[in-house]
Amino acid sequence: GSGGEGLTFAWVKEKSFLGEGGSSLGVGGLDGYALRFDTGTNQEGQPENYVAFSRITPEGIQDLIVNTSVPQMEDVLNSGGNPAPFHVELWLQGDRLNVSLSNPTAATPIPQRTILDFEIPDYDAADSYFGFTAATSETNNVHAVDNVVIHEVKMVPTYRFFSGELVTLSAAAG
Repeated sequence: GSGGEGLTFAWVKEKSFLGEGGSSLGVGGLDGYALRFDTGTNQEGQPENYVAFSRITPEGIQDLIVNTSVPQMEDVLNSGGNPAPFHVELWLQGDRLNVSLSNPTAATPIPQRTILDFEIPDYDAADSYFGFTAATSETNNVHAVDNVVIHEVKMVPTYRFFSGELVTLSAAAG
């Protein structure tokens, strides 16, 4: 592709089929949280390749934590010249979020490593709908999600979302 914006794994409070696109990656205007994988060329002063965990509200997007020390996520190819999918693991236990990233099929394999690990401030674990969003702006790119696995969903009295269970995401960069 020519550098499309990126994709998110989001959980939001209301059913919604469409958030704002472009640099909002499809979650702008929604209410909830998003793990954002930004792969596009951004405005001056913003990183081009990063992962962020964000609080999203109808008023805007607030990045709670950003990691710019992540492997290049766009146009990563395997030894045969085809897009090499990334493997993402997301753990949410109470208000603690842990995210790891790897790409074992890349021509130069990227070993698994933690890219985000923090406590979400003022985390609101309301009933949520989860899904994926993506956006490309004026550019284009493939933002594919492949092989989503939710190992076990436990409902706990205080929190009504995942409690320490593994969610595995694989996304093809391209």
